[in-house]
Amino acid sequence: MSCTACGAPLPPDARFCSACGAARPAPEAWHLSGPGGQHEGTLEEHAVRVGETSGAWHLWKTGWEGWKPWDTVPEAVQAAAALAPTPEPPEPPTLTFSGGYRPPPVPDRLREPEERWHLHGAGEQLEGPLRELRERVAKDPEVAWHLWKPGLEGWVPWAQVVG
Repeated sequence: MSCTACGAPLPPDARFCSACGAARPAPEAWHLSGPGGQHEGTLEEHAVRVGETSGAWHLWKTGWEGWKPWDTVPEAVQAAAALAPTPEPPEPPTLTFSGGYRPPPVPDRLREPEERWHLHGAGEQLEGPLRELRERVAKDPEVAWHLWKPGLEGWVPWAQVVG
């Protein structure tokens, strides 16, 4: 919900807007009729009641000519959906390989290209993916190695990129 005065977001439990100090508007009164009688309250309160008791539920509010079935009022359907628990995602399928079968390797043309870097140090300048450049740095770890790639403003120390 947003503040009606300034449009700033209002936390659910806020009584006043922290941006402009305006009072939170009173919740709209909805009338609910169904099993157990008639009740006045917010849509959220009614959604809890409807979720707990099955039956034919109807809503009415000021300005309407008559009662409407609960499930035909979009705001009511949304309030009920907000209370519904989020289902857990299904477990990913387990791949089993029988008879020693393994899928073929992914062809190079389908792989994402490795990012190319420029390495400078020990009087050399090399170009390649980080996994290849890491091998060169490992041979002379005391050298002050620096990396660069398009998009960087300048050379960056190896440790700052690779850690």
